[in-house]
Amino acid sequence: GTIDIPIIGQAFIRPFREHHVDPVAMTKHDFVETNGDNCMLSNIFLVPLLSCCYFYGEKWMLEHFALLVFAATFCIYVCLTNQIHKWSHMISGVPKWVKALQDAHIIMPRPHHHIHHISPHETYFCITGDG
Repeated sequence: GTIDIPIIGQAFIRPFREHHVDPVAMTKHDFVETNGDNCMLSNIFLVPLLSCCYFYGEKWMLEHFALLVFAATFCIYVCLTNQIHKWSHMISGVPKWVKALQDAHIIMPRPHHHIHHISPHETYFCITGDG
């Protein structure tokens, strides 16, 4: 896509394109600037599901438990995907618990993502995990 696509172009495509020009620029952004757009996007999924939980009650939640667990996990990763990506660009200042998750390959480690920033930029596209 291009940055000219309404709404998503400026919110999602532009930052990705810019981060290939200056990969450490994103490390200077605060939490809201880094994650705000993705958190808002996840609300498209969370609000209807939470509304169903509220209006249909415990029985509905138990009947749809797998869906709710999947949706919650999905939304957590959507909310934090740019944060995880940011941590993979940070040279220093990564919290110890984040480094432990990176070392265990639960979230994307810095050396893994670094491969993506080496020309011709044709591999290692995942920005959350190392799969």
